[in-house]
Amino acid sequence: MRCYLCESENLHLERNIDDSSYYRCKNCNLLQQVPIPDVYSVDERYKNGKEYFNDLEKGVDYAEGEGFFKKTSIFYYTFLNNYLTKRDIKICDFGASTGFFINFLRTKGFVRVEGIEPSYWASTYGIEKYGVKIYNDKIENIQNLGRYDIFTCFHVIEHLPDPKKIFKYIHDHINGNGLMMLATPNSKNLTIKLVGNKWKHFLPNEHLYLFDSKSIEYFLRICGFEILEIHKCLYENISLKKYLGDLIHQILKYNVRLILSKFGLYDSQKLKRIKFLTNRDGIIVIARKI
Repeated sequence: MRCYLCESENLHLERNIDDSSYYRCKNCNLLQQVPIPDVYSVDERYKNGKEYFNDLEKGVDYAEGEGFFKKTSIFYYTFLNNYLTKRDIKICDFGASTGFFINFLRTKGFVRVEGIEPSYWASTYGIEKYGVKIYNDKIENIQNLGRYDIFTCFHVIEHLPDPKKIFKYIHDHINGNGLMMLATPNSKNLTIKLVGNKWKHFLPNEHLYLFDSKSIEYFLRICGFEILEIHKCLYENISLKKYLGDLIHQILKYNVRLILSKFGLYDSQKLKRIKFLTNRDGIIVIARKI
């Protein structure tokens, strides 16, 4: 068995979750599901219905969660804004979902913005609601895809069965010295050390590759990018004090429910579904094409 990213054979089992296993490469630090599900089953998960985008059990609601998406769009924009020197640059949001970030950029005066989204439901929703341009297909299947000054990619890379192939393809469709901004969960954080398998981003058959700062740098370098900025945050910048407070509060609340469940005062099935997440559990990267 070899690491997907660096091809090292020095992997060790880090997590068994449900019927799946995650192995950590000791060379590049990539955490990877083994085995990876077949491409067809991955494609079908996101391709057609709205179920993936409206899973209330996981706290996901792309149709009604506009407040959250506005907040995250503003947050991502604060990192990208320093590089947006001209309003006529061409931007593509890869994994655009319902097109909220594209529409947000339009409100900031950027008119040459487009998205790519394999889900028919999500892309149609965005086109009809916001009037934005979204290609409904896998990126490698789009005929005559143009070149862009900036690609954004928020919480997509961890879902891709072959991210090296896709990001090298993206590299070829970025203008010289163009930028890539991506966000993804951080597989090396204190939250995981404290809550283990109950970390919210352990999602077998959805989150196939989980990066940390070392592995994402390695990945981007072999795909033809150099990192300009890297930040360890998810949807908000929070202080260490707030991070610890949020995490301790979640753990205490869980333990109270655990005790109650032993006396039949809390649903044990609901307890199993509780997951932990804080705003220090992600990575945001801005990289330049080289």
